[in-house]
Amino acid sequence: MNEQQVKNSAESAIKLWQNNNLGAAFDPLYTGGLNLLDIKNEGSSWKSLAVLYAHLCAYLSGIAVNRIPPEVTLDPEIYSVPEPGMFLKHQDKFEKYYRPPVDLFILLQLLLYAEGINRKDAAGKIALNIYETYKDSFNLIKTGNNLISHLIISEKYREALQLSFKSTLYLFSLKIPEQEGSKKPESEAELKEILGSEGATFRQEIDKSILVFCLIPIFIKLGNTFLLDPETARLKAAETAEACLAIAVEAYQPELWKAAAGIISRSFNDGYSFEELLEMGDKFSREENYALKHLCLLAGTLQKGIIPENAIITHMVIFHEIIKNFMNFPYFIYGHIVVPFFKNYWSTKFSTNRFRFKNPSYVESELQKAFNAPNVKMVQKILYTVSTNLSINIDRSYIDSLKTSD
Repeated sequence: MNEQQVKNSAESAIKLWQNNNLGAAFDPLYTGGLNLLDIKNEGSSWKSLAVLYAHLCAYLSGIAVNRIPPEVTLDPEIYSVPEPGMFLKHQDKFEKYYRPPVDLFILLQLLLYAEGINRKDAAGKIALNIYETYKDSFNLIKTGNNLISHLIISEKYREALQLSFKSTLYLFSLKIPEQEGSKKPESEAELKEILGSEGATFRQEIDKSILVFCLIPIFIKLGNTFLLDPETARLKAAETAEACLAIAVEAYQPELWKAAAGIISRSFNDGYSFEELLEMGDKFSREENYALKHLCLLAGTLQKGIIPENAIITHMVIFHEIIKNFMNFPYFIYGHIVVPFFKNYWSTKFSTNRFRFKNPSYVESELQKAFNAPNVKMVQKILYTVSTNLSINIDRSYIDSLKTSD
């Protein structure tokens, strides 16, 4: 592999993009990016090529994610539009813009690109590549939230929680007034020093953020595994509970993480009844604890003997109060973790409880339509179909808010 081949890949990507084929442009760009990193060296030619390649990756990933390209560079300068031949005319003049770690930047842009065009497998490979390559680097902590959903999808729950904890601490360290405009932490030691006692100011937000955007998606993924393979789910749940206890040692609110560990370790082992989990959830009704409340509610719907009427009311509350937060950010959590759980849950629940529905044949037909709906509408359509065909007592506004246009 040589630089000329990398340039050819970039030129192919530009040509495909200009021919209105953004999806197809990803493949040569991805291949060329990996090849570029394989031949990394300290030469002026490579550094200049890496800068130009990063420029192209960021431009196309911006279109894939935001539907519009970036307007300015980090310098800042006007973001020039990629043109055919720009890599063939490549000179060493771009070296002055080189900033390490440009290789990580390129991989992150390729990850965003893959997510933007819904290339799940490619995005997963890139995310795990980034994690394995940079897991001993502070740069991973600085960018770690981009990888969380992919670690969860890959069932690397311990790694997801640990990275989420450190990355969230980093993000909140930037919110400390004294830090604004000053040097950002570049090591875990600096991070702890900056947070210090000031970090306590954000302790509720820090724990809440990790619980909502990492632990709850993990629990939903565990729930989906439980529907298909209960024994594997139990083993993974035990590992996750241990990870929560490990975080409790460093967390600002260790009692929350210990409580989460207890809920997770027992929820997949017939350790609770639905009613017990509802009662436990009520104890976590305070704003700072509401993630644990919804953990209890989700766990309750997985217990033996729960009837569809109780399950649908609980799922509607969970959806309105927390799940819909995942619809836009981060997208992969919603499309590849949340949606499969609700689809499998209600497919199973309906097939084993048909007699409880008002018109089973109609419900079966409507559920099939819901299962074929786009991800962004599927959960609402499932919940609407189920809730309007069971005898339940719930605020009608909850049901009406689930309506979506076809």
